[in-house]
Amino acid sequence: MIKAVPCIRATLPALFLFSVAICGHAALVGDGAANPVAHFYFSIHTNPGSGQEMYTQYCAGCHGSGGQGHGPAAHYCTVSPTNLALLAKKNHGVFPANRVSQVLHSGTGKRPQGQGYMPVWEPLLQAMNADKPETTEIRIANLTEYVRTLQERPATSPRGHAAP
Repeated sequence: MIKAVPCIRATLPALFLFSVAICGHAALVGDGAANPVAHFYFSIHTNPGSGQEMYTQYCAGCHGSGGQGHGPAAHYCTVSPTNLALLAKKNHGVFPANRVSQVLHSGTGKRPQGQGYMPVWEPLLQAMNADKPETTEIRIANLTEYVRTLQERPATSPRGHAAP
């Protein structure tokens, strides 16, 4: 079933101003299950080799430039954006690269609630950039690696050792 979905009115101005490709006239494909696929009718081309460029264009509007979840459009989201800088800390100090990649490919596994939900990025990246599937895989790998660079570092003591 294809269902037309209007722009998320509250986020459109903020997302447009910050060049975040999250809002647009979209169609959701699915039967209301978790993670419907949105098809966007505009594009913002980015370099598939630059995780930082893609993050700045597609993610920072909600997650913030440092990944803490306090981007300029975050307050428009019904569900607060995840603090990406704490992913490793919450995973016993190990960055969960497979989980980040999985979320970009398939979504969070949670039903969208209200406005500003985390989209399924694989089809969006492919459509917005007119990519072949293998280029989209490169995009997801580089975006995942960039999110790794946003991780909070353990605090250090005055002697240069990690604090307990």
